[in-house]
Amino acid sequence: MVEVILLAAGQSKRFGKNKLLHKLENGKEIVCQCITNINQAGFNPKVIVQENDTRLINVLRSEKCIVSECKDSQLGMAHTLAFAIRHYSNASAWLICLADMPYILPDTIKKLHDSLQNTESLCAPIYQDSRGHPVGFGRKYYEELANLEGDNGAKSLLHKYQNNLINLEVSDPGVLRDIDYPKDLII
Repeated sequence: MVEVILLAAGQSKRFGKNKLLHKLENGKEIVCQCITNINQAGFNPKVIVQENDTRLINVLRSEKCIVSECKDSQLGMAHTLAFAIRHYSNASAWLICLADMPYILPDTIKKLHDSLQNTESLCAPIYQDSRGHPVGFGRKYYEELANLEGDNGAKSLLHKYQNNLINLEVSDPGVLRDIDYPKDLII
């Protein structure tokens, strides 16, 4: 089974407040829009959050999400990703979504999920020659994912296994559009 993981344990330092709870123009919080997109693709994400982030956890539970708290998320995205992989270690593959990317289309999520059909799969979306998110990893990469550290996520694995990487061309600019600063909300 492919687990769809939504990483929502960032610090939001550049945004100035918890960006995931910031409301978009449609009235939905950023994280809730990500969940909606994943749900519309046909999946129920497993959400990884900072330990004791009560406000975010309550919002996620109201969305009927399965929430897991990463007590050491302040150590960086790679650490949080490793926690998620270990927490859902029985999966055949993982599709890693980021909770500050609310503009990814459900069809893109489904296409990436469907490309994770074997344990050696490694996939990422490409929009206009730029690689984006979410990124999928087959079971083959479990040990390396489970032992990641720092704040670079899995970039090192994508580089190391670039010859195995399936670059899926998409017509979805949302795969490149993350929200780090309030100005990123302006189109």
